[in-house]
Amino acid sequence: MTTLIKSTTEVEWREVRRQGIGASDAPAILGLSPWKSPIQLYADKLGLAEDGQEETEAMRWGRRLEGVIIAAYAEDTKREAMPGDPLTVHRSDEFPFMQTTLDGWVTEPARTARGVLEIKTTGFFRAEDWAEGPPLMYQVQVQHALAVVGARWGSIAVLVGGQRLLWADIERHDGFIARLIAQERAFWERLQAKDPPAVDDSKATSEILRALYPKEQAGLVVNLPGEAIEWDAAIQAAKAEIKAAETTKRLHENLLRAAIGEAEAGALSTGTVWKWTSREVAGYEVKSRIDRVLARREAKEAIA
Repeated sequence: MTTLIKSTTEVEWREVRRQGIGASDAPAILGLSPWKSPIQLYADKLGLAEDGQEETEAMRWGRRLEGVIIAAYAEDTKREAMPGDPLTVHRSDEFPFMQTTLDGWVTEPARTARGVLEIKTTGFFRAEDWAEGPPLMYQVQVQHALAVVGARWGSIAVLVGGQRLLWADIERHDGFIARLIAQERAFWERLQAKDPPAVDDSKATSEILRALYPKEQAGLVVNLPGEAIEWDAAIQAAKAEIKAAETTKRLHENLLRAAIGEAEAGALSTGTVWKWTSREVAGYEVKSRIDRVLARREAKEAIA
């Protein structure tokens, strides 16, 4: 059973969305989202930083096309499909921290109960992601929605490049859902305890840490944990590898430049062509801003 929470504005809906774990949050908790890390989701839910994922032009068009895609899906599959209410949140009564906003519902004549419908759009350059079925992160979203509303199946429809519709049915996987619920419950409990998840190597985590700690407290020095010595060593080793790689890259680029000389391009026997052409570099101004810089000093320098 679920409780329906209806909002009258998108602002109100976003606030309700912050009060639980939605289908689009599930991949982030499992570390499967390319756009959001667990610690970024943690900060978003607690309102510690602005939501880092601003709506892009592609996302706006995705919303605009949802109704069109649902109609096309119904036509292609000969199924009855209806859109969901974009301002209504379904909240699980059994697991109140789980909720979802459905893109739609679908009825299949061969099935006794309706399924959930997930709508996506993607560009031509991401078409390969769907070559062997829906990407894992989207399958996770459907499983989350199935867990919330108690449905046994769902379907994903994606419009590729604005002109090719793909779709696939997703069956409920109770074993996976049990593990998903456990992971989401653990995340939710950490939220309540104000215990942030571990940091990872994602750019999203770097950005959220800057947002969480935008300015230092002058004169404050903290004692780092013992394992920070390993972090320091790893950073220095990585810098050395990057420097060596940059040196190797620069040497071989210079060899190519010397070989091309005054020509426009040089061709390899494999058919690959290296071009060395002129282009105008426009001047620009960078707006002033305050940004924290992570820098290292040797022990003797840190005393100064």
